[in-house]
Amino acid sequence: GPDGFSCRTSRIDLRDGGEWVFDMIAPDGTVFPNHHKYRHYAPNKRIDYALHGGEGGPKHADASVTFSPAGDGTRVVLGMIFASREE
Repeated sequence: GPDGFSCRTSRIDLRDGGEWVFDMIAPDGTVFPNHHKYRHYAPNKRIDYALHGGEGGPKHADASVTFSPAGDGTRVVLGMIFASREE
């Protein structure tokens, strides 16, 4: 996350149909509830998921992360389609 933020996980289940429920905590203590719902998980290749504003909250975006070899490391590409122009 952003510099100075911490993450507090309630539960995580990284698989098709799984979810990650967590809070991002700002340096000033502000808590940002998050809920990722995983649609597709292909280990070491791709993760597709929806981002929600906390458990039971509105969907903010659909996202995907792809992983591919790059020299001695891994190239990570994040794509997002937001639910609305305002998001």
